[in-house]
Amino acid sequence: MLKKEKPLLLIIIFLLAVSLGSLERTYAQTTTLSIKPSEVIIEPDQEFTVDVNITDVQNMYAYEFKIYYLNSIVNATKAVRPPGHFMEPSDPANQFIPKWEIKNNYNATHGRIWLGFTLLAPEPAKSGSGILAKITFKAIGEGSTLLSLKDTKLADNTGAPIPHVPENCYVTVKLPEIPQPTFEVDPKIASPTHRGETIPINITIKDLDERWKAVGFEFKLGYDNQLLKVVNVTEGPFLKQFGETYMVPPVIKPNYVLFGLLLLPHEDGVWTLYPNGSGTLATILFEVTHGPPVSANLTLYDTKIADITATPPGVPHTAISGEYKFLIEILPSTITWTDPTTNQTHTFQVQTESNSTISDITFLQLHRCLTLTLTGPEGTTGFLNITIPRKLLDAKPEEWLILLDGKPITYTATQNTTHTCIYFTYSTSTKTAYIFGVNVIPEFPATAILLALLFTAATAISTKKLFKLKKKDKANNK
Repeated sequence: MLKKEKPLLLIIIFLLAVSLGSLERTYAQTTTLSIKPSEVIIEPDQEFTVDVNITDVQNMYAYEFKIYYLNSIVNATKAVRPPGHFMEPSDPANQFIPKWEIKNNYNATHGRIWLGFTLLAPEPAKSGSGILAKITFKAIGEGSTLLSLKDTKLADNTGAPIPHVPENCYVTVKLPEIPQPTFEVDPKIASPTHRGETIPINITIKDLDERWKAVGFEFKLGYDNQLLKVVNVTEGPFLKQFGETYMVPPVIKPNYVLFGLLLLPHEDGVWTLYPNGSGTLATILFEVTHGPPVSANLTLYDTKIADITATPPGVPHTAISGEYKFLIEILPSTITWTDPTTNQTHTFQVQTESNSTISDITFLQLHRCLTLTLTGPEGTTGFLNITIPRKLLDAKPEEWLILLDGKPITYTATQNTTHTCIYFTYSTSTKTAYIFGVNVIPEFPATAILLALLFTAATAISTKKLFKLKKKDKANNK
């Protein structure tokens, strides 16, 4: 039961009656005495302020009200009339405050605020809407309470009561929802540059809140074993920040990796520090085994986070998978050639960039030619950009000859002082490319050139004689 007090309004009405006399009034619209906002959601240990407002009032001269609340949920810290409040008089002498009181321990369960105010003659009455008081509370416990307006009284400048409707405020004090952590593949898209490359795939945890008390982590990462090969699996640095860990021996299957990691108790079988934040749980190192253009998913599934209770399903979370895209290969190839006359070895780097799989790169010094095989899915357009050292094989940009499966194709060539870059496109399948230059390492000796010219001349003469014989045979047969 809440205590009953003798209304202060009797005193206020008495003062008004003495100074002004009593007249009966009628009011056409509903006046509201309200606490705003009407609903407050707050966390423990935080403060909030509400306004006590008057709306649509005529000739108001005095007010009195009480606000009750559960003192286990909130406590009031101050109540003030802000500058410019609705009842502010033109002269501070024209006001009287019979009651302005906060009691957080009004009784065993409730706190109470009791506020009373009146203007004094010759101050005119107030009409309209505005703020009467600002009240600050502090949330001290979880739960809900009503800021309940009780024993509300308004009077006009004759001492007559003003009919009105009170409106309360509902306060909820609760801990914020703990954000869910996320398992995530990093990088989101793994893009190697060449076969044989090793690429690290990190499995990370993001936005882990220590209030989850998470101590165990498990996941499976699915991959395409036609494209990738697992080299090793290692623990990341994240969990080690919070104590000693135990990594369950990883299980590596042809199409997935199973990984588990535990944070061991700190003292006497009890955890005293819990993981929080973001970081890497594990790193899986893959070797690229198949050329472009290929793509596949890196799928995170069967992910689990266990708290100290180990109760299924564990800590709620999300999992974000990744992608593997090997669309263009930049492949450096080493060409080694030994000069038979000097026995000196020469080494050159030929680099290819293509959306096909490049293989069987061969240097044919005698023919002044590089050969290679391009493999890609049928029905698509492939390209090759090859960079050749000019000391190995050279020609003017317009003098190169490119054959694809024995047929000349168009190309573009650019060069600087050390290298030539040749670019061409083609319809993909499996094709053999021949790239002929003019100058080669080393230049043929004069005798070799002479022999080559003699061979060419002999071939031309033989061809000419054969043509004449065929022509003669054709004439005899007529």
